Amino acid sequence: MNKIKKISFPIYFIFLLSIILQSCDIEGLVFGNEISGKGTITKTANDFTIITDDGIQYVPINLSDEYKIDKLRVEFRGIIHKNPNQYGIDQIEFTYIQKLN
Repeated sequence: MNKIKKISFPIYFIFLLSIILQSCDIEGLVFGNEISGKGTITKTANDFTIITDDGIQYVPINLSDEYKIDKLRVEFRGIIHKNPNQYGIDQIEFTYIQKLN
């Protein structure tokens, strides 16, 4: 009887863990999260992007005109969104942005 309890707990745990993982939105663990850092606003053709100091590029979806300056250094916080239009470059919705000197 004691051996059955020892075996059933790991099986029960693995079963519950698999159900939880199947119901999770793995993409939601990355997208929708707020990030912060410093970066450079760059103009590419008719659009603007931000390249973080870590080398990650994002397309801003709410960049105001006062920050649409090529090579402008900024400090920012923002929420990451999957970009439906461009493969590999996600969008960022700024919640805070400040020019750096």
